[in-house]
Amino acid sequence: MTQSPPSPAQTVATFGFNIPCQRFVITANIARDSRFPIVDEFVLRLLDLGEELPATRIGTFFGFTTSETTTVLADLQTRGLVEVVGEAVKLGPAAADVFRAARDGAPQIANIETSVTRLWFDLISRNMMIPERTRMVDHLLELKPSAVAKSMPASFARDSFDQNFLSFLKNVRGINNPERFSLYSVSDVIPDRFGYVVLSGSTEMEAEPRPRLATHLLNVDLADVAKFRPLSDAMHNAVRNLTEPTISASSLTEFRRLTGDAQLAANINSKGHLDLDAWLRSRDAGTAGRPFVLGASYVERNRAAFVRQVQRQSAQRLKHSPPTRLELQWYRPAGTSWGVSLDVPHVFTETLIALKHSLTPQWNLRTTLVGPASGRRETLPFLQLFDRGLLAPASHLTAPTEVIYLEGVAAMVLTRVALSETVTIPVGVVLSSEGDLRRLESGLKLSSGERFDTLWDRSDRAGGA
Repeated sequence: MTQSPPSPAQTVATFGFNIPCQRFVITANIARDSRFPIVDEFVLRLLDLGEELPATRIGTFFGFTTSETTTVLADLQTRGLVEVVGEAVKLGPAAADVFRAARDGAPQIANIETSVTRLWFDLISRNMMIPERTRMVDHLLELKPSAVAKSMPASFARDSFDQNFLSFLKNVRGINNPERFSLYSVSDVIPDRFGYVVLSGSTEMEAEPRPRLATHLLNVDLADVAKFRPLSDAMHNAVRNLTEPTISASSLTEFRRLTGDAQLAANINSKGHLDLDAWLRSRDAGTAGRPFVLGASYVERNRAAFVRQVQRQSAQRLKHSPPTRLELQWYRPAGTSWGVSLDVPHVFTETLIALKHSLTPQWNLRTTLVGPASGRRETLPFLQLFDRGLLAPASHLTAPTEVIYLEGVAAMVLTRVALSETVTIPVGVVLSSEGDLRRLESGLKLSSGERFDTLWDRSDRAGGA
């Protein structure tokens, strides 16, 4: 069974950013327009048409008794909405505001509600932020504020909240019709703590008519693009400064040695570019037992392909084994572009869910990150994600090679290839047959006794599967 070819545009990389921010506690009084009680509304409508009317005529028009007419007019007079001089009744000064707010000719009354909001402002473009999460994540890209924007006065936050109130209701509060509300006043603005807001972005690839990458990092309304330009530029610069492993003929040879896939190297043309369409249609890359992957290993489409194989194979492979510790080994490629994403831990959680369908709770899953010998600095930020962190011996694997291996169950193997002069992406296959896994273990030299340097080991905290 052959897999479907990739869609015209699909995600091949994801990124996460720690955005430096300051939080403010804002106490605001918010007005919401609503209809008057029906009797009051129609008395005001009648006076708006007649300008000045005798009280008895108003009572006769609505069928009120004398006491009912007196009660209604007294209430409206107390609120400044009508003036009563003898028998003459007319609209009062406050009535002008209730008619001015009307959109359909009906007078409106404003209900005032007090709201306390903890609102983040970024220290780069100084705009209100909508956080995905508000705790710094060590392995993501950290942006630095400019020297003049490391803090902001409470007056700035007050003015910004006032000027962007409708945007706050729509984007932060999620209110679809913010026009129903207005900002009556801001009672207090208290500067709160500094911290980080975490945002995500992605790169999509279009394969036709020629390979092209488009990076999407900040989703804002068109009218706000200019305001957010400093932050958008900082995010794009951070992505551009990431480094990728150098592509080489030896990495293609290694990919074949680890996977048995000869088609990848066979579909590299004289310019060193992969004929992606030809490779995807090749027998080895397209069978259901060896699904192909395009882009970063941890993007949703690719991790789903890996997890499906785990779910299919784990019960059969492990059902006769006594409960023990399973290890998920992740050999990361060289460079700083790998792993700067909130998607990385999803590989663990989704693998655990797949295992729970077939294994007893006595099984444990240990996660190990293996970095290249020269990658100590790039590997240490993942200390909180992986139970163990190791550095491989020099030349253990080529720089572009990446392997996710759940021992004895399934693996994903990738290498980086060029699709054109300007476009390079990781590509690979998911393996699950016993023969493929034995070949992979041999290629990884797991039983050779090679010495790996330990960066950290928290194995005793590994969660149960």
